[in-house]
Amino acid sequence: MRTVTRFAVDGVKYHWRGHDELVADDSKVVLASISRAWPAAQDAEHQVDRLVITADGRDMMDIVAVTALIVHKRGEEHYIKV
Repeated sequence: MRTVTRFAVDGVKYHWRGHDELVADDSKVVLASISRAWPAAQDAEHQVDRLVITADGRDMMDIVAVTALIVHKRGEEHYIKV
């Protein structure tokens, strides 16, 4: 099952596309992206990611950062061994 992180700020709806990009629903403008700065596919405990906030996302920096942490944590769940 795939999860989608959706939220609204001042009536504008946003969602994280996969675990990679924060997008405004209506305009499809990318506000932020997460990329692997140091890929460690074999060792999920020691991976380093990079959050890049675009000029369009600057006014929502706190919300972008908090939702990025949530998305990152959800992404880690795929690597947890049960």
